[in-house]
Amino acid sequence: MNYPTVIMKMLTRALLLILLSPLTVHAACQTTFSVAWLEWKPYQMLKDRQVTGIDIELLKAIMDNAGCAYQLKKIPWERTKRYIQSGELDLAIGASKTADRRPWAYFSEPYRSETTAIFVRKDEYSIWNAAENFTQLASLKPRAAVIHGAFYGEAWDQIKDALPVQQLSKYEQLFKMLHSQRTNIVLNDLYNGKELIKEFGLQAQITTLDWNASIDEIHLMFSKKTVPQKDIDLINHSIRQLRASGEIDAIISRYR
Repeated sequence: MNYPTVIMKMLTRALLLILLSPLTVHAACQTTFSVAWLEWKPYQMLKDRQVTGIDIELLKAIMDNAGCAYQLKKIPWERTKRYIQSGELDLAIGASKTADRRPWAYFSEPYRSETTAIFVRKDEYSIWNAAENFTQLASLKPRAAVIHGAFYGEAWDQIKDALPVQQLSKYEQLFKMLHSQRTNIVLNDLYNGKELIKEFGLQAQITTLDWNASIDEIHLMFSKKTVPQKDIDLINHSIRQLRASGEIDAIISRYR
């Protein structure tokens, strides 16, 4: 018996079995992340019984590349922030890094940007577009509607107390109020606003001002009570890799 030949055949067969078998991915992170999502087109949404959208696809790419396991849970934004603070949730997507959140949250490197637009009815466009910044807009005293607990940039924070502002819990309510003339301006993410205006058939009635409320960087937000720095370092490294490869831009471009 030619033992070297037999051994080579056994090694070849073993190698083929390894190559043809499904790969098992072992998580590099210490944490199996509980991750909040909410209905917020085109970033997070339920479509054909699957949770998808820009943020969901980016999350999957980032976490898979880092070797981190996660589970999605549908939770409203205000409750998400409370749960991140208490440690009942590990991770929130689509978050702005703000001073009031830093005592209880860590933030990843930015993984995309967000444009906050100012939506108005077209029949009042010339009135509010006469302003070129928030200071001038505040002097015109518009009624405003925003999402409770959302961040709209530092310039808005400086003047919001000078205006009558209604804080709502659902994005759809913003545009229903604007259309029914119960508010004059709505602050909201540009692309979410466009999705909702199209969904409600309000393209002929609602537009945006010529200037934006803010353009901010968006991060993953982690609970300080549950997520170790080692896991955040792995995720940040993954974000840098995907940005350099063009994968992040490719995912975003599929929705715009």
